[in-house]
Amino acid sequence: MSGVAGLAATLGQAAPPDGVRLDDASVSGSGTGFAVGATYNLRAAGTGDGTNLSGFTWLLSGSASDYDVRATLETGDPPNGTFGTWLNLGSDRSWSLFTSSIGTVSGTVLLELRRTSAPTVILDNATITFTATKTA
Repeated sequence: MSGVAGLAATLGQAAPPDGVRLDDASVSGSGTGFAVGATYNLRAAGTGDGTNLSGFTWLLSGSASDYDVRATLETGDPPNGTFGTWLNLGSDRSWSLFTSSIGTVSGTVLLELRRTSAPTVILDNATITFTATKTA
């Protein structure tokens, strides 16, 4: 857990009752196909998943359409997806990193969540690490 909720947990306090939670995660794919990739998804149903990542729940209460997500590339290769713009989570959102060349590509993305009605307050954030390795 990161962001405000992570700080609260570190300080031994209860997380704010904002109805959302994101945890840092790594998604990775490897193989020999034409293109190998790693994907991270936030679903409008309030769940999330990714390549080699167990499903999780990001929406703890309320409606997904009450929240927005923004992705910012921190380091490395940029995944496919929208960056630098707030996107409403009433629709599925996805970021994917692919390679068609032998070797490894990786990138780190910061995801931030806010309530649409309170656009200046970041409720939670997480660092997502993408790795895609083509072996042949």
